[in-house]
Amino acid sequence: MTKRIRLSFLSLLTMTALGGCTVKNNEAALHCLKTATVNAVSDPMTWAPLAGAGVLYATPYDEKITDYFIAHPWTGEEDNGERARDVNTFLTLGTAVLVPEERWQERGRRVVVELVTIRIARVSSSILEANIKKETPDGRNEYAIGSHHAVSPFAGSALTRRNVEGMGLPPWAGYGIVGASYLSAGASALSRVEDGGHSFADQLVNASIGNMIGLFFHDLFLLDKRTAIQASLGREQAYVGIRFTY
Repeated sequence: MTKRIRLSFLSLLTMTALGGCTVKNNEAALHCLKTATVNAVSDPMTWAPLAGAGVLYATPYDEKITDYFIAHPWTGEEDNGERARDVNTFLTLGTAVLVPEERWQERGRRVVVELVTIRIARVSSSILEANIKKETPDGRNEYAIGSHHAVSPFAGSALTRRNVEGMGLPPWAGYGIVGASYLSAGASALSRVEDGGHSFADQLVNASIGNMIGLFFHDLFLLDKRTAIQASLGREQAYVGIRFTY
């Protein structure tokens, strides 16, 4: 996928969200967007990693912490990062299926929204990687920002957290599932620090971005059941829109 195609894809998603919201009721649609945006930006798992990254970038500690993990890997074998990401996705989709819904269509809708959100997170990390230059710790690449091993899993963990909130589980069970999800996301991100592909602060930035994407799209599409995705396919063009019914 070329840089232009990636940028166009993200622009299409942005215009779909902003333009589609005005179909039925401007005031209600803007309220929906505002709620999703505020929830995503104000969440501690969005701003705390970003603040931590800022501190590390401004001090020598980012390099020191990164060098430590390169010399003393915590995740073990190189493939463990991929396994951690797979576990993370399994937890996201597994909890999505288990959220109580009145109709099976709503459960399917939740799964589709969360699959698409994880894909959006992956595309977003590709855009960051292709457009922001920062030398990797191992010196092999100039594009260090943007990590599939951090953005996508942390988006998945944010979705898992929302799913667990709707499952009515005992606190210990909910904390256990959410903790396992964030642990797998952290292991996935850390694996790329250990192989020299990203610094520790880079992965904090990517964790923040992933969490924000996960919460934004979940809350935009799944907090209000009256929000729907519509699509139509013609001979030469495809249309995707968002419908709000009030």
